Amino acid sequence: MLRKFFPRALRLEIDGDTRRFKNPGDLEFILGGKAVLSAQHTAALVDMADDDLVREAERYGRMEERLSKILSAAAESGGAGRLLDEIDLALVPEDNGWPGIIQRLRSLDGEFEAYKKAGLVRYLQYLSSAHALINNIHANRNSGRHAGYAGFDGARTAIVDDTARQTLLYNTVLDTANDGAEPKMTRLPKGESLALNFQPHQSFPLMMGKFSFLLVSGNPFLLVDECGQDYKLRLGKNIIGRGVGNDVIVDSAFRSVSRKHLVVETATDGPVHLTDISTLGTFVPIDHVEKILH
Repeated sequence: MLRKFFPRALRLEIDGDTRRFKNPGDLEFILGGKAVLSAQHTAALVDMADDDLVREAERYGRMEERLSKILSAAAESGGAGRLLDEIDLALVPEDNGWPGIIQRLRSLDGEFEAYKKAGLVRYLQYLSSAHALINNIHANRNSGRHAGYAGFDGARTAIVDDTARQTLLYNTVLDTANDGAEPKMTRLPKGESLALNFQPHQSFPLMMGKFSFLLVSGNPFLLVDECGQDYKLRLGKNIIGRGVGNDVIVDSAFRSVSRKHLVVETATDGPVHLTDISTLGTFVPIDHVEKILH
């Protein structure tokens, strides 16, 4: 009876050692170190020829988009086990031992759904980090050429060393400040819930893709787009995006908003939870996220 409320402990092999996890949060913590590229794999990417780097970016982009759709389906159905089976192991990068981790998660019984979801989220974050890093390498390389940059060795060392120090907030930081008044925005880790505490009628800025929105607390909560159009959120889980079947359907003109982009779970008291399930990302003020994580 208690297992309905408390997840069963799990034994799972990670990096050749069988570990015991008391709850999905323990597994999520351990896999957090695998959600960014290893220094060895990063060095290999930095050394790639331009054409190979572009192809690698396209490959990771396709995998990330596919897994984002899988995670969107999981947000609706609540089941991650069947969705893990849809991942083609032959396409999973060998880096950080991900093929073995996914294969072992697949073999778990249905009572371990929460653990499977934790693994799915971390793998998606890995793909997102890889895709962003490849694009950054390519952009830095081309920027150096346009500026008459003479060599790449220094940049190579800096990128590899920096990657070894990355956290899950590495993905992307947007500087939206023109005069210091607007906050810097950071991309939410995909599939990972961010809890926000709201005061009555407080507004919270966020970006979905390239478009700005405000989340306004109240009864009901409102999502306001940059054109001033507001969308009512119901109490509980709201799936937001351009797709027809969503709880909140934003204007189809917002092309960089995914069909299923963001899950917002509202409550009469207690925090509101945001979960990014998009392709192009959800961005929130970086100082707010830093306060939560530290």
